[in-house]
Amino acid sequence: MERELLAGDLQRFDVLAVDAFSSDSIPAHLLTHEALVLYMKHLTADGVLALHISNRHLDLRPVVAGLAQQEGLLSRIVEADGNDRGCWGSTWVLVTANREFAARPVIVNAESDHETESGADIWTDDYSNIYQILN
Repeated sequence: MERELLAGDLQRFDVLAVDAFSSDSIPAHLLTHEALVLYMKHLTADGVLALHISNRHLDLRPVVAGLAQQEGLLSRIVEADGNDRGCWGSTWVLVTANREFAARPVIVNAESDHETESGADIWTDDYSNIYQILN
């Protein structure tokens, strides 16, 4: 994505999904301030960054909330329950500048937090703190 920016071949998306955090070892560099800025450059003005943050050991919600708040963006948690047919539940955080999207009833409902809570330090390419977010 960074190479596309440098080459001037910028593609803009309505939705960009990042699904890389469910294993025991997360790629922390994908949840930094620099990464968020890069993701947002690849989105349209009303675009949505969808981060799949399901993880058994780490609560990534405060990390994403802090990043979004720092950039003046909205973040919404959307949880999907698992079922008895072998489907696991999942947790997604939707990050956007689009206030109309973030206020839609399908986004703000009983299964969605109105706003994610920050509380973790802002992660950067030079700093992250996994201990703050251990479950």
